[in-house]
Amino acid sequence: MQNPEFPCIFALKAYKLQGILFLFVPICQPKTFIKGMMEYTEFVKITPIDKRLYNPLVIFFQNSFTSLFKEQIFAWQQLQCLHNNDTKKWLEHIPTNPSDSAWSFCFNAVELFFNISCPHHQIFKNRNLGDFITFIVNPRENFDYVAKGDKKQTFSQCPLKIFKRNSNA
Repeated sequence: MQNPEFPCIFALKAYKLQGILFLFVPICQPKTFIKGMMEYTEFVKITPIDKRLYNPLVIFFQNSFTSLFKEQIFAWQQLQCLHNNDTKKWLEHIPTNPSDSAWSFCFNAVELFFNISCPHHQIFKNRNLGDFITFIVNPRENFDYVAKGDKKQTFSQCPLKIFKRNSNA
C-alpha cells in the first residue's frame, strides 16, 4: 500500500490512520471467519459511522490454490457459508435477488461490501493483494456516507464519477 500507484485512496487513509482491522483464517476454519465477521458487524453497529469510516476488516484466508478459478470458487463458498450461518433475518428493505440493483450482501443485520482479491489475478492490480485470498470488508453505508458529502447522492451514482476521474489520468 505504500506504492504511490495503489488505487484505493480510502485504504491509504485507513492505513495512515492505523485503522485497518485484520482477521487471519487458518485452513478449514470457517468458524474463525464467522466469529470474526460477527465481531466486526457488532463493532459496526455500536460505532458511529464517522468513527469507523476508516476501519475496514481485511481477512486473509490461508488456503492456497492453483488457479484463479479455484480461488474464486472458494471465495464464493465463503460468502455462502457466511450467509448460511447468519442468525439474523434478512433486512426487509434489501431485495433477496442479487440481480436487483438495490441488493446488498447482509450479515448480522448489516449491509456489507466485499472486495475480493486473489493471488492468481493478473489483470487488475487491486484484485491481487499478495499470497492469500483476501476479503476487504466495509459496511455498505460507508460508501453512501462518503458519496453524499454535502450532496444528495448515493453509492450507486458514484461509478460514473470514479470512471471520469480515472479516465482523465
